[in-house]
Amino acid sequence: MLRLATFNVKDLLEPPINDRSRFERKVDWLAKMFERTQADVIALQEVGPLDLLERVLSKMPLPFPHVHLGSPDDRGIRCAVVSRFAFLDAENSGSDDLPFPTHKIGPKPPFSGPLRMRRSVVRVAVQTPTVSRLDFVTAHFKSRRPVWLTDVPTSPDSTSARELAEARARSVAWRAAEALLVRTVVDALWDAGHRFIAVAGDFNDTSPSVPLEILRGEGERALLDVTLRVESSRRFTSRHDGRREQIDHFLGSPMLDGMCTSVEILNEQVREHPFVPSDEQLSRGVSRPRLQIDSDHAPIVVTLSG
Repeated sequence: MLRLATFNVKDLLEPPINDRSRFERKVDWLAKMFERTQADVIALQEVGPLDLLERVLSKMPLPFPHVHLGSPDDRGIRCAVVSRFAFLDAENSGSDDLPFPTHKIGPKPPFSGPLRMRRSVVRVAVQTPTVSRLDFVTAHFKSRRPVWLTDVPTSPDSTSARELAEARARSVAWRAAEALLVRTVVDALWDAGHRFIAVAGDFNDTSPSVPLEILRGEGERALLDVTLRVESSRRFTSRHDGRREQIDHFLGSPMLDGMCTSVEILNEQVREHPFVPSDEQLSRGVSRPRLQIDSDHAPIVVTLSG
């Protein structure tokens, strides 16, 4: 048996001085959640420096001796993978100029500037008693906040419906470009003859969305949504404005899906997603919410037969 998990731990960053005690409580809470998954390999999002992650892992009754970190965004959060099994290899994939399909041949690009993969995609390969090689890919896509051409409006009333729609379309296009990069990583693994592939993380979109369609693909290389095994009423990883949503996902190649025996989403106590100010709002003096001890995302745990 092999257990895999994905979990957005929410702001595992160095806390302000006045929040140190709360941070220690967060470390304890995360260690308990890691233990609850009983996972052998965990894909993580919103991880800060290595020493903070190691503080969480040091509280585990069973060790995760193998850790691989991706590169961080401007805020310092990144993706990571922790494993009880040694890595056969590991790599990070990112771009300051994400490729995006052009609409026509000509000098004018579809965007005024390059799209960035702000947090690198992490891929590790591990050898386990269950499979000789498992490729585990994790990513954290851009949030669903609108992307404005200029400063974020001070109020919704200051923008037209058309401007808001365009800003939301830019946000979708950005995540679609990120999905294309992850899809490229998956196709490269397939071309290299690897068939046991897991792709998981916080994709900031629900299943019937363009980025998820791009990521899943079609035909023999299609990634399958293993969480469809979870009862629909329990299939959520976050709460936004009172709505239950699944924005964290776990996809697998046909070979991985065929070995899947159970899937759990540990969402019994997942809380409402709070308001998070944008970079522009922070620059105008809007305060970031206080450090939360828990996470507003639920882990997904997948069990494979062996």
